[in-house]
Amino acid sequence: MKKYPAEIAEIDKAMNYFCDGIDKLPGLKGNRPPKDSGSTNGGWYACHGLYNSEELDGLSLTRFVEALHAEVGVKHAGAMIAGCNVALHKQAIFSRVDVRHSGKPTNKRETSELSEEEIVLKNAEAVQDKTFFIPWFKHFDTAIIDEYIEAYTKVVENRAELLKEDKKENVAGFNAMTKRKG
Repeated sequence: MKKYPAEIAEIDKAMNYFCDGIDKLPGLKGNRPPKDSGSTNGGWYACHGLYNSEELDGLSLTRFVEALHAEVGVKHAGAMIAGCNVALHKQAIFSRVDVRHSGKPTNKRETSELSEEEIVLKNAEAVQDKTFFIPWFKHFDTAIIDEYIEAYTKVVENRAELLKEDKKENVAGFNAMTKRKG
């Protein structure tokens, strides 16, 4: 714990530098506490960026992330994944598990007799198309961070070309990997 304040200060400095870089680009924003709020992101583990497809001429988040992977290479691509966790109400703990041993899954006991597919919380589910994992910089190394900012910039600047091959499918990556199969 003695090292934590110095380590978190280094991470905050690096992550805020990265977020400052992508915040200048249309359609992208770092998801972080307000500057000078005194708050941190608790080490920035599993941090996300916010994505606005409309500001990028309708480029899908999936296509955006695919292009980022092409720019940074496989070695670092795992840090950039479209989406986020499946919406909480769609998690198995609520839709399949009988937490209270009542004979019904928790969401059936607590909400209604709607099927899993009929329970729709549009805002909760829409977050998956508006967020993406961003790299986790533990050290304030501007040379490395600037390489990532340049990759994001290149993808944003070449969105017209990317749109030609965009299938408009959201969301790939983490959400697709965690989505339950029927």
